[in-house]
Amino acid sequence: MQGNTVTGNQPTGDSLVSGGIVVHSSAILGGTDPVGNLVRGNLLRDNAPDLAYDGSGAGNTFVHNSCSTSTPDGLC
Repeated sequence: MQGNTVTGNQPTGDSLVSGGIVVHSSAILGGTDPVGNLVRGNLLRDNAPDLAYDGSGAGNTFVHNSCSTSTPDGLC
């Protein structure tokens, strides 16, 4: 995912995951872990959080994104 503008993604109720751009395992739902995703050069504002990554999978990279909040810290 690159070169996108993502704004205003805020959950209005309970949510398993939330955020502007989310890289998260779907293994608990019978899916797979994320592998080889490049999240680069995106503009993210007013999301909760802007970037979210649960640490699962392998080879997932976050670079040169403009954002204020991330889970875990340090992805912006």
